[in-house]
Amino acid sequence: MRRTAASVLAEAADRRATVVLSGHVQPDADALGSTLALAEGLRRRGARVLVTFPDPFTLPASLGWLPGAEGLVPSSAVPSSPDVFVSLDAASPGRLGELAVLLDAAGTSVVVDHHASNPGFGDVRLIDGGAPATVTLVAGLLDELGVPLDAQLATLLYAGLAADTGSFRFGNTRPETHELAARLLATGIDHSDISRRLFDTAPSAGWACCRWSPGAPFSRPMSAPGWCGPGPVPQRPPSTTCPPNSSRRWSTWCGPPRRPTWPASSRVRTTDPGRCRSAHGGHRPRPRGHGSRRRGTRPRRRLQLLPRSRQDHRGVAGRAVRLIP
Repeated sequence: MRRTAASVLAEAADRRATVVLSGHVQPDADALGSTLALAEGLRRRGARVLVTFPDPFTLPASLGWLPGAEGLVPSSAVPSSPDVFVSLDAASPGRLGELAVLLDAAGTSVVVDHHASNPGFGDVRLIDGGAPATVTLVAGLLDELGVPLDAQLATLLYAGLAADTGSFRFGNTRPETHELAARLLATGIDHSDISRRLFDTAPSAGWACCRWSPGAPFSRPMSAPGWCGPGPVPQRPPSTTCPPNSSRRWSTWCGPPRRPTWPASSRVRTTDPGRCRSAHGGHRPRPRGHGSRRRGTRPRRRLQLLPRSRQDHRGVAGRAVRLIP
């Protein structure tokens, strides 16, 4: 008889086996939400679960609030040969980092994923390339395990569903996606609060964040201005005066130097990617006149008439001139 992911996990829960669950490196809302939700369901069924993810073992503020995130353990704290190892939302073994060895070291390895590029690794697989998110597969597993959905599980599942469907705007959204969302909302979760925590505190939302390094791809923020640099996004723009070589700066462009433009957000002309620009003021061009000179233009030269006279090639007398720099 062919074993399924649900049967393997149900058997592990009945035996009170040790189950290690992990998402991919630098987990997103789908990876972390599906991992925490399945771990909580197995814990309620009686399994001993450990939830981790590959190094670096850090979470952004947009994900650290998810229920159960406080119980995450570093990869170095998990047993080297657990009874069951579950990989979630990892399209390849390489996405599991140092935890990839558990695919062979564990008694049974289970792979749950929604990426069409998944080559099909692990002992038992639940892979659906047409699914909009891994949390949709985890929701089905919880149903098969007999774990009813409550607000805690619904919060985790809804976070991953909203993130991987772009708040239900992406083309991977199917009728079943909205049906699952309706089930989750019926538990009484505050979907607006979940979306606010996911997207309004994420580096890619609100004040758009972009980072650039030589040889790496870069993008221009779709909204202006943006926060460039590490760390959480502040609630309002800081001072528009940046110290030299600052790693944190407000700008409408975070890529390499480019030709001068007039950004609609700041109306500041500059080719310096390190300058601060803000829609609320910032560096403004100096006014013309009063001894100032328009940036990027050549200085004007004056003509001076010389006192001596001479004739040109037509024999017409004239006055010689010279340029005064």
